Amino acid sequence: MTRFVRVLVFVVCVVMAYGAGSVLPTFADTIPIGDRPGSTSDPLVTKSYVDDAISKSLGAPTGVAGSVTKVLRLRGGDRVIADGGTQIIVRTGRAVVVSDGANGVADVTDGVDLKAGAVVPLNHLLIVPRAGRGVGVEVGYRQDVYVTVVGVHEVVKAE
Repeated sequence: MTRFVRVLVFVVCVVMAYGAGSVLPTFADTIPIGDRPGSTSDPLVTKSYVDDAISKSLGAPTGVAGSVTKVLRLRGGDRVIADGGTQIIVRTGRAVVVSDGANGVADVTDGVDLKAGAVVPLNHLLIVPRAGRGVGVEVGYRQDVYVTVVGVHEVVKAE
């Protein structure tokens, strides 16, 4: 075969391959227009939209209120009453578990359940299993108690 014929065959193959590649459908072309990402039937969404949708489906409050970390200063007789899933860490002072029944809150640092009235160890992570439980400062305690809270809670001040 002459050099001319080889070059001609090569050029014809390249042209055919290029033409076939531009004519053959790609994977994206095989998806119906209505189902393509970003279309009205499959819209692109933001992370905050997905987070809110998941929170609503789980029955949790929406927004960032439940995930904000707050440092609270409590005085004698004050209480922090929390919703289920709220995390509490007593940083300074003396606090006790507050509960409407015999059960208390989970001390996940030691892996124990602290019953109502039990003294909370400093710097231990507590998780409130149900609404209506939390920590409080005994009436007459004179020092400030600092507590870090993550989750939905209410501070009940001493009367």
